[in-house]
Amino acid sequence: GKEMPKGSYIAENGNLVVADGEIASVSGIDDAYVRRIVDAVGVNGQTATAEHGPAFDIGLVLCAAERAYVSRHDPDFLAECRKYYAQLTVVDDLHSVTDTILKAAVFDFGEAQAMAGALLSGFSEELQVVVSGAHWVDIMNLDTDKRRGVVALQKHFDITPAQTAVFGDYLNDLEMLDAGEWSFAMGNAHPDLKKAAHYIAPANTQYGVLQVLDRLLG
Repeated sequence: GKEMPKGSYIAENGNLVVADGEIASVSGIDDAYVRRIVDAVGVNGQTATAEHGPAFDIGLVLCAAERAYVSRHDPDFLAECRKYYAQLTVVDDLHSVTDTILKAAVFDFGEAQAMAGALLSGFSEELQVVVSGAHWVDIMNLDTDKRRGVVALQKHFDITPAQTAVFGDYLNDLEMLDAGEWSFAMGNAHPDLKKAAHYIAPANTQYGVLQVLDRLLG
């Protein structure tokens, strides 16, 4: 396969952890769950929860270690996906994807939280269904989150929570804040993040992470 980018990082909400350019841990969704998610979202992205239920303008992204897969391919949807996925592969049928899927992400042109409650709540006992942005919902293994990814890097580099700064802005960052004593919610973060963090950073629209790191390291 393609070589991982150099450096150390946590990707796909903690489902992929790379330390010094080598994969430290990877957590994939069972194939049977992936098939069910594909069926639930639908092939063309126009999905109804029931015969007379609400319809949602949504699309599914299956996220693997080296690329992400979509079957919906209208320009507006692809433009949203390319904000986050540089290696995007369009396939005719997502059932045909054989890669290990780390996370399924559903984009909703409307309000993601309402869609998740109506359409994806049936997965919540077996998988994590996390609203990760105003228009995105992430579906992944129950026992995986960004905090575990941070802990994996801390163990690899022998770093303590007192030596760790973490930054978050949405609900998929909530557990991660516990991994570092220097925990920051962005100024434009979800209110629950602000309650959980020890500190508030400037908004990410003001390069808040860089501002804080400049203060911490300078």
